[in-house]
Amino acid sequence: MIIFTADHGEQLGDHGMYTKFVMREPSVSVPLMVAHPSLAPGDCDELVGHVDLFPTLCDYAGTAAPSDLHGMSLRPLLESKKAPERWRQEVISQINEHQMVRTREWKLNVYDGEPGELYRINEDPKEHINLLGNPAYSQIVEQLSATLASRIQS
Repeated sequence: MIIFTADHGEQLGDHGMYTKFVMREPSVSVPLMVAHPSLAPGDCDELVGHVDLFPTLCDYAGTAAPSDLHGMSLRPLLESKKAPERWRQEVISQINEHQMVRTREWKLNVYDGEPGELYRINEDPKEHINLLGNPAYSQIVEQLSATLASRIQS
């Protein structure tokens, strides 16, 4: 099995930034390519993270992954391109005090403990319209903040 990925993206001028310490998609979205003789070429748009790599390697090696891991084996996605019924609903990223939670529809970026940006990522994938100050989305911010708080390690 060959796995190609990176530890972070680069802004490379997106939004006028050249840094990796923000939670914008060009920084947190990274390539993940897996090759194996038994796998057909294809792509998948499910929510996955680096935390899934170790459980995946354990699965293909035929050994049990520790039960306290946050990740899940990618094997079902790699072999069928369809997520199992109970696949994750969000991904989390953190670097120092910068955090984000992303679902298929929403993305909340938190900086130094305070929500800083809210994007309807399925409609605004380039993250140009920050909806955080709009009271119509306060419940979304609360829900995503609660999800993030329950998942982030101190």
